[in-house]
Amino acid sequence: AMLDAKTTFKISGSLPQNVNYAVKSTYAQAMLDTLPEIYDKLIEPARSKSAAVDRVKKSTVMILSYE
Repeated sequence: AMLDAKTTFKISGSLPQNVNYAVKSTYAQAMLDTLPEIYDKLIEPARSKSAAVDRVKKSTVMILSYE
């Protein structure tokens, strides 16, 4: 899904940048409860800060842009 830039500009006078969407955990949990086969595919949360950092490092990249 994308935020409509033209409509947003008309309403607010600015263009949307880096828009993030959130879903309440209760809604996500209710949806997952209807899909029990998904539970097997979910990754167990990290038990410690260092484990969380190790997991995130595998999914993080640096992007450099030059004119």
